[in-house]
Amino acid sequence: MDHRLLMAVRSNDVKIIKQLADEENNILNGTSPQGNTVLHIAVKLGHWNAVKEIMKHDPKLSLIANHKGETAVHVACKGQDTIMTQSFIESVQTLEEGSSMDGISFRTARLTDHDGNTPLHFAARKNNVSSMKKLAVRDSESLLLVNQAGESPISIALDFKLKCCIKTIISLNPSALDYKGLNDQTALHRAVMRRDMDIVLIILKENPHLINSKDDKQRTPLHYGAALGEHNIVKTLLRASDASATYQEDYNKQIPLHLAAENGKICLLKLLLTPYPDTIELLDKRQQNILHIAVQK
Repeated sequence: MDHRLLMAVRSNDVKIIKQLADEENNILNGTSPQGNTVLHIAVKLGHWNAVKEIMKHDPKLSLIANHKGETAVHVACKGQDTIMTQSFIESVQTLEEGSSMDGISFRTARLTDHDGNTPLHFAARKNNVSSMKKLAVRDSESLLLVNQAGESPISIALDFKLKCCIKTIISLNPSALDYKGLNDQTALHRAVMRRDMDIVLIILKENPHLINSKDDKQRTPLHYGAALGEHNIVKTLLRASDASATYQEDYNKQIPLHLAAENGKICLLKLLLTPYPDTIELLDKRQQNILHIAVQK
């Protein structure tokens, strides 16, 4: 990478950038030892005047990936969620038809790095809701894409308990809640296991059918709520479900009541037993009911 150009980008000196780009045709094509172009660097620094000038001269730089496979759009979504960030994303989106890109066709929201992360994955990690909207409004199906770690944008938002981000994703594409990640767990499983009542309520409002969804251990969200002793979450799940949720068995033939007893969550036994007293007689794979389990505890 030309040293003069690098210094001009770092100082956001548009005049020098324009002069160098006009005088030397290929000067913008240089890269740093990490494979970053001048556009990567300008975006990372938030030098948006420099970004605009570089894009005028060579918009194809927006598709060049560094050694991590990250484009300048990925870098933008890892930074601050500003109006200028959104403006840059929009400027890249205008190139999607290929008219200014020598026939190259692409989807901005689907650009992936070497780990399978799209810009939306990075936007979710940073809770950059406005950038997420700008990316997904043209391509809501991109919110369903999963990286090599098995993460979708909504699973990342769930892990970081980002309520606004989760609401945004659901509003853009309700099908994002169909995601099943590690151990075949749904968004509702994750929210319950993270003891986050607010997110549980958000998910139930959009898709109450997830109450009876099962993971690879055949456990429902109610199983985990009971095991953790989350009284308010269990109460909420019971109110939103029918009787069948209380009788769902896991791979050990244990219902939520068994797990509450097994984990010493005595306060939950009454909550689970009162509406369905016959569950006290149900046996697990070891032929034990909750009385056997409680005695052992």
